[in-house]
Amino acid sequence: MIATASLRTLLGVSLTVAGLSSSALASAWELDPTPTLIAFSVRNLSVAHVDGTFRLASGHVAVDDADVSRSTIEAMIDAASVDTGEPKRDAHLRSADFLDVARYSTIAFRSTRIEQADAGHWKVTGNLTLRGTTRPVLLASRAQGSRGPARARMSRPPSTVETSG
Repeated sequence: MIATASLRTLLGVSLTVAGLSSSALASAWELDPTPTLIAFSVRNLSVAHVDGTFRLASGHVAVDDADVSRSTIEAMIDAASVDTGEPKRDAHLRSADFLDVARYSTIAFRSTRIEQADAGHWKVTGNLTLRGTTRPVLLASRAQGSRGPARARMSRPPSTVETSG
């Protein structure tokens, strides 16, 4: 069983979604898993940071221009794709001690509300499911141009996640 502190640490995920256009009207995108990177950085023993990545399994963004609050974002992350550059650590992260990929093959994010905070800034509220446990998260987003990466960062649940892109 994963400890709550470890779960909170592991939820320090940074999501980078490549190729989204923030200037399109009433649009929908299927997120391409090939260029999409989900990066994370966690503090190990309160001394060092461990960086790693996950691969996107699938994702979808739909923008409702008439009522942005009805827009949706969904992402399914391949939990077994965790890569910290250290094979022994990666195997341990895939084990039942952490991700338990044999039982929980995906990590999911599904938005529940999107609202404009101010000019160029958005709040995306949603649910993050990891190891069968769903927790609410808040992504704070900032638009930067018509095409480019979008980033989301969270430190601990419940959390505020900062995005740009």
